[in-house]
Amino acid sequence: MLSLFRYNWQVRDEWFEWCRRLSPKELKAKRTGGTGSILQTHFHIVDVEYSWVCVIEGKIIKKFVK
Repeated sequence: MLSLFRYNWQVRDEWFEWCRRLSPKELKAKRTGGTGSILQTHFHIVDVEYSWVCVIEGKIIKKFVK
């Protein structure tokens, strides 16, 4: 399981790095697929990863307000 988390975080970090080259307008633009925009998709991914870690550690999941 740890190797899957490491791979997931590696891919996520590579995607974050790629997104740093985009303008704020490009990050917020509505896209096909994902959860709307690239920025919204990033938020969703981080939120889900946080939830996974909380469940694994037996912690209460704090919800973020959009």
